[in-house]
Amino acid sequence: MVTERTIKGKRCRVYRNSHKWIWIADTGDFAAHYDAGQRYHGSCRILKQHLGPFILDKYGNRIFIAMAVITCFCPPMPNDGKRYTIGFKDGNQYNCDYRNLQWVEYHYRNTTVPKVRLYVAGKFIEVFSTGKIKVDGQEESVLDYYFEPDVDAFSAKEAPVVQIEKARIAVDELMEAAGFVQGDDAGLKNPVILHRDLDYKNFASDNLEWVEATDQRYLDYCKKRETERQARTAELNKGRQVPGYWK
Repeated sequence: MVTERTIKGKRCRVYRNSHKWIWIADTGDFAAHYDAGQRYHGSCRILKQHLGPFILDKYGNRIFIAMAVITCFCPPMPNDGKRYTIGFKDGNQYNCDYRNLQWVEYHYRNTTVPKVRLYVAGKFIEVFSTGKIKVDGQEESVLDYYFEPDVDAFSAKEAPVVQIEKARIAVDELMEAAGFVQGDDAGLKNPVILHRDLDYKNFASDNLEWVEATDQRYLDYCKKRETERQARTAELNKGRQVPGYWK
């Protein structure tokens, strides 16, 4: 099978990962679809978000340009038991030229920008350092409970979520993906996100911190969160007949 060819004057190689197959240029600014017969099917549209440029395959899955380029044109990731990520020598994560990429030890990347654009559940969304989430310019409501029709009762969630298309995603996860959690989880054995003021509904960036799961502050946070969750569940089910285990 041909794994390297010149397309539009660029040196390209085949990137294969699961069902993802594309031609990727060593400069990181061009990608193309092809079929099993190696026939060219046109260039791919390169999209951008805070994690760097990417394209979408025919199934809607993301293929990150930096990962494709470093896999095809750079030395393999070290196999020494450490955790690695892609590093950009000039600090610009949109410069995916193979000469700008290298494997570096993983560290959580914090950001100080007020807003980050993510691609989640098939849509571009905006995540703000304040913990606000917008989809198509409209602020999304944070859901802190769900309804269980089998017992005709509500239950408060430990981790509030937002609804994006058909997916319900924890706000903590979105804040993590956007780089809005303080500190670094790289050296932690069991990293978790602490809400510093112990309010599980306060998602402001300066309130979120990486800590060990055994940190006393996190244990206090979990205890307070569970107490408040139970109180919220009781409030939601006021006047309802619900099973004892549901309270």
